[in-house]
Order: sequence, then C-alpha cells, then structure tokens
Amino acid sequence: MGSFTSIDASLTRYNVENGFSIEQRKGNTFKIFTFKDKVSNIIKFCSVSRQADEDSNGYQRLLNSNKIKAIVRYLEADENNIIPNNIIIAIGKDMDAEVQNGKLKFTYSNDNMALIIDGQHRLNAINSFDADEEVIVTAMVNIDVLEQAIQFITINTKSQSATKVDVKSVLNAEYYKDILTQRLSNAGITNLKTSTILDYFHNSEHSPFKGYLDWSLNRNEDLRIIQLNALEQVVRLCKNEIEEFNEDEDLIIFFISTLWEELHNKFSDCWELSISTKNKECNLLKKSTIIGITEYFIGEAKAAADYSEFFSFDDITNEGIKALLQKSLFFLIDDFWMANWKKGLDTSAGRAMLRSSTKKVIDNIKKGKDWSEKVELIISSN
Repeated sequence: MGSFTSIDASLTRYNVENGFSIEQRKGNTFKIFTFKDKVSNIIKFCSVSRQADEDSNGYQRLLNSNKIKAIVRYLEADENNIIPNNIIIAIGKDMDAEVQNGKLKFTYSNDNMALIIDGQHRLNAINSFDADEEVIVTAMVNIDVLEQAIQFITINTKSQSATKVDVKSVLNAEYYKDILTQRLSNAGITNLKTSTILDYFHNSEHSPFKGYLDWSLNRNEDLRIIQLNALEQVVRLCKNEIEEFNEDEDLIIFFISTLWEELHNKFSDCWELSISTKNKECNLLKKSTIIGITEYFIGEAKAAADYSEFFSFDDITNEGIKALLQKSLFFLIDDFWMANWKKGLDTSAGRAMLRSSTKKVIDNIKKGKDWSEKVELIISSN
C-alpha cells in the first residue's frame, strides 16, 4: 500500500512500493502502473475533471448521489457483495511521477491531483461504506489531458460487458436458479429474468412487504396480503411520473420501500390489523390504497422537489422522504385507515377520490376540524 510524505505546506509525495508496471502497447506515450490501497488513501490524492465545474478541459460526468447510495446498498446486502473492478486514474505530466521496479512516486497538491478516469461512483460509494476497504487502482502515469479524455471515452464506449443473454444463460441453469434468485433480489439486482422486482419485495430484508405477497412463492397462505398488481402498478407510476429516476429500478425500489416502511412505522397498529384480518378491518394495505397513496405521495414529492430545500429526486434519502411524510401523510390518523370506505376504489376514478379525500382529511386536521368533515371517501355511520 501507499505512504505519504509531506514535502512542504502545499505538496505531498505519495509512494507505492509493491505494485507492477504493464506495457500493453509498445511505444505508447504514458506508463501503466497497478497497485492496491485503502480507499481513504486514494481519496486524498484523487479528484475529478468535470465540465460542470467550469473546467475547460473537463470530461467526467456529474457525481450522482443516488448511484452512490445504490452501490452502498448493494455492499450492505451481503458480505460477499464486492466490486473487484479497477479504479482507473490519470497522473499528469506535471506531477513529478516516477515508475521503476514495482514502485510509483508522484507529488500532488490541492490544485494538482490525480484524476479519476473511471470509477468515481464506486470509489465514493466504497469510501462511504468503509473507508478502510482496499481497491485495485490502475494509474496511467505521465498522461496529458487530451489522452485522458480519449481514454475516458474509450472506456465508456468500447469496453463491453457480458450481454444479458449471456448472463441469463448462467442464471437460468438449474444449478444456480434457487441459489441466485434470493441473493440477487436482496442486493437489488432486478433487471434480469431470474430476479425481478417482485422477488425483491418478497425476499429482501429492506422490503416492508417481505413475506406478505399474494403469490405461490409465499408458502404461508394466511400471510398472502399484498396483491402483486399493486406493486407492479406503483413501480410503473414511478417510472412514468418521476423523470429524474430515468427508470432506474434500484432507485424506484428504494423510494417505494422507504415510503411504505415509514408508513408501517407510523401506522403500525393499522398495518398489523390489515395483515391479521386480510384487509377486512383496515384499508391500509389494500391494492387501491397502496396505488392511490403512492400516487398521492409522488405528487407531493414532485411539488416539494420544485420548491423545498429538504427534498430532491437527485438525492433521494430516507431523511428526505420522512421529512416530506411529516408534512403530508403523517397528519393522517388511524381512524382514517379503519373507517368504512366506499367501494369501487380499484379504478382510476376511485383512486382519484382516494387521493382527493386524503388531501381533505389532511387539510381538516391541519385546520383543527373534524377529520372526516366533507370527506367523500367515507361512508357515514349516521
């Protein structure tokens, strides 16, 4: 691993003793050196050259906090979930770099750092997860800015991973099927045939609906509560209504799971009553409710993203979702979920009535009125 030596107030020397050089092409104008080190060390001497930072030579994409958190969730899902890919960096010609006999030395400062060519999201995610984790780094040493940009383009256009067809041929082999489905869905990898979003909601420890899906994979028939179509429809809602998610299923899963886990925590008695009575004495987990309430919250989230400082689709967090819930759905009370609701809510018109009634109940409570006053959804007991 590397070591640091302070040269003066602004300059630091980084030294690697046990790496190795690679000569992939004879005559190329820069050297390739591969080594390993802790993420916390690499972060110290690496930066990113971005056009968005008004760097005229910038070429990297903006750092996407949602993508970082998705990688962290993947790492958290299982201790064997790793990211073995190299982080690729560029060490410029002006960094006094030397490569010789398995050793690398270069000098950096806050104004002159090694630049990440590939792996900025992986590096930041691993650093957030555990800064002491080690990663493999491949450095292109004494490389000019133009060549850095060319390498960035090449890596992101010419490198080809296995096709989905190739991957599925492994996933669907009899030996792997049962082993991989739960592992992949728990890690949030859902865009392959063997592991779907429904597998995630059924299996994952992070799913508020774990063990309650109404399908044959749930061996306890008494706990088949959540209709599959409800989850499929809220996923489609997120894909269609939230442009910032770019149909990213991992973000959609996180958004839906966090929303309903927080509702579970807030209305725990109603949640348990819905389960124990299979939605007969409480409306919270009915298909129409899951779809209608999710759609209502998406509307609140889209409005908040436009004017608030605490919520952004570009940086989805548990805290942001909970803060928005506290200003909206958390005003509801248990009596609302357990009231006698009108029938026929499993239609677009019915769910529209559910959304408008939800808003009316919240407004009534905020104004100190009877919560059920002029709420179209509720069948009066009088």
